Amino acid sequence: MLSFSLLLALAAGAAPLRPPPAGYALIVTNNRSLEASRPDLHYADDDGAKYAQLFTESLGLEHVTLLTQFDSESAQLFPEWAKVAKLPSRANLEAAVRKLAVALDRDRLEGRETEAYFIFAGHGDIERGEGYVDLLDQKLKARDLEELVIRPLHATHLHLILDSCNSYFMLSPRKPGGRRWEVNTSAQANVLARYPTVGALVSTSAEAVTYEWSEVQSGIFSYEVRSGLRGAADVNGDGYVSYEELAAFITSANSRVPNDLYRPKVFMGAPGNNLSLPVWALPTAGRVMNVPAGSERRLTVRDGHGVRVLDVHKEAEASLRLNLPTTITLTVEEALPATVPGGRPTARERQIDEGNSLLAASEATFPAVARRGEAPIFASLFASPFGEKAFAEQKKSRAESMQAPSGVSLQDLERLKLHLEEAAESAGQVKFEHAFGYAFEGTFLITVSTVGLVKSDNHGLFYLGAAEALLWGGLGTFFTLISDPGERKLYSDFSEMDVSTEQLRSQTVTAFELRLRALAQAEARSRKGWGIAQVITAAVTGSVGFALFSNNDESVRGIAPLFVTTAGIFLVHGIWNLALRRGAAEIGWKAYRKEPEFQNSARSTEQEFEVTIGPTFSKNGAGLAFAGQF
Repeated sequence: MLSFSLLLALAAGAAPLRPPPAGYALIVTNNRSLEASRPDLHYADDDGAKYAQLFTESLGLEHVTLLTQFDSESAQLFPEWAKVAKLPSRANLEAAVRKLAVALDRDRLEGRETEAYFIFAGHGDIERGEGYVDLLDQKLKARDLEELVIRPLHATHLHLILDSCNSYFMLSPRKPGGRRWEVNTSAQANVLARYPTVGALVSTSAEAVTYEWSEVQSGIFSYEVRSGLRGAADVNGDGYVSYEELAAFITSANSRVPNDLYRPKVFMGAPGNNLSLPVWALPTAGRVMNVPAGSERRLTVRDGHGVRVLDVHKEAEASLRLNLPTTITLTVEEALPATVPGGRPTARERQIDEGNSLLAASEATFPAVARRGEAPIFASLFASPFGEKAFAEQKKSRAESMQAPSGVSLQDLERLKLHLEEAAESAGQVKFEHAFGYAFEGTFLITVSTVGLVKSDNHGLFYLGAAEALLWGGLGTFFTLISDPGERKLYSDFSEMDVSTEQLRSQTVTAFELRLRALAQAEARSRKGWGIAQVITAAVTGSVGFALFSNNDESVRGIAPLFVTTAGIFLVHGIWNLALRRGAAEIGWKAYRKEPEFQNSARSTEQEFEVTIGPTFSKNGAGLAFAGQF
């Protein structure tokens, strides 16, 4: 017989530690995407109703506003909310904020503290460095969130809960022109730094995906938030869920998801950076389930429709007080360990009937996921027990690492790899083209000097030309050819890196970005050095040529045009080195930085001017090719 020591308490609990402030919730969810290439979500409308139910139980129906568009199936599951919900349009959002602002100002004048909640679940992305989320009719950009929602709501604390792709960038836009994942940490750019009464808990994924799972009929992040707010995240049992408790709970719930690409991440920023500040106070009255300490427990609560309400996996030493919805019939499912090593775990259920009694336990069966045969991508959610130990580990881990996620995705990794590979493949060709230029220049100069010697019999001028020819045709070509292109080594090192997790991808991309940039800068310094030397040589050669025009010896004067022409060649080559020529790393770095962030991003309107000069070969002979881009 299963020992199921859960005590259902409907009576009011202990008196609150302090008078509860006035609370309000504005919930906006949207399945639809404004981008035709992005599929609609399935459960954002369900999340809206579930959030609304959770906040209504504590704040009251008159203090909760829901903006969503229900599909037909969800409207049947939540008929009462389907009647009162308004569409998640820009106009409806503005009207809801105005109404909420009036209520908050009234409470503030009466001397009451206020806690306001703004929740969004739906699609989002980044455009030109600024985060946005999709309303039904237009994008709500980061600046709109600040101007439309944050600034008008004068609450004691305003709590933002955002469940969308790249939602971190609704709070801290990256620098224009910077990397897509680059975090802008300046106080002027970060919303939380500018508004110390505002806190945020947001989902963030490097792959720019909002994760949903049919088993929970919700977005993963939103489901975990609600589980935590119902008491599963209250580690110390004080009746309040703090920012750091909720963030640690969500991180722990996701920790066993085996594929890092599918492991939702969480960013947490508390008002005034006070991580112990409560984001939620557990109701002291209503439907309560106490789970005592004594053993490790893995529990799932479902409503009468079989929809999951919350999940919790508590440590043996932990005791929990869970607030349950007012649904008449609830089912509590407890996962049981496998009876044989390597066997499948089973679960046993009990019902809480309308009289709030725990009915007899059923026979152990396989969990619902196993019965339906779904691909359990998220089956390992909540696999790690949560309690004081897990909370301490999460707190230590947070202290040892950067709070802000980097958001480096596989797409970002492949993008950098492509440019490194192209730079490595083109390094040899680029090196040959540069060597050809120096050899051509040296050959031209020695030819001119020889012709001048024949015409004028002036050995001094010949030796000058020969020295310059040796410098450019000999040394220039030699050092160019023996140089080892660093692009090949860079790509080889990159290919050997471990990039199996987002953290490793972040470290790899950051490190090799710096190496590619350093290599590009070294190439720029080298070519500019040669270019300056060539301009100086052109000045010397040109001065000699112009001086020869005034020579009394007609034969000497006759070779003056040759020297002036040579000076022109050097000048052109020097300007080419200084302004137009690029090394393979330079080309790769420029292309990498200029590439659009997403396929649907607008391309830069900056005008480009680029000229490439190099040799061409065919069966008919060789030549010199000029190519331009305007």
